[in-house]
Amino acid sequence: MSDAAGSRLWLMWLVFLCLSLGIIFFQLLPLETTPRRFTGPDLMVLFAFAWATRRPEYVPAFLIAGIMLLGDLLFQRPPGLMAALMVVA
Repeated sequence: MSDAAGSRLWLMWLVFLCLSLGIIFFQLLPLETTPRRFTGPDLMVLFAFAWATRRPEYVPAFLIAGIMLLGDLLFQRPPGLMAALMVVA
């Protein structure tokens, strides 16, 4: 019984990681050549909050911090700022 629970936990961590990397990938694609008129919400923050609110055991703090740090580096934001804010939140 505990083996099935452990494998489900690792599976959910992997699903969260893959979905997060997919969101980052699609945000990096140059789909528009003109500047946007408004800035939309940060999808990674919304996704992490929704996932952590629904099932907090499936989103460890180190996974959120790592994904947000990767996002900080790829989107050229101050490194570690969003990761620290997300872990605190």
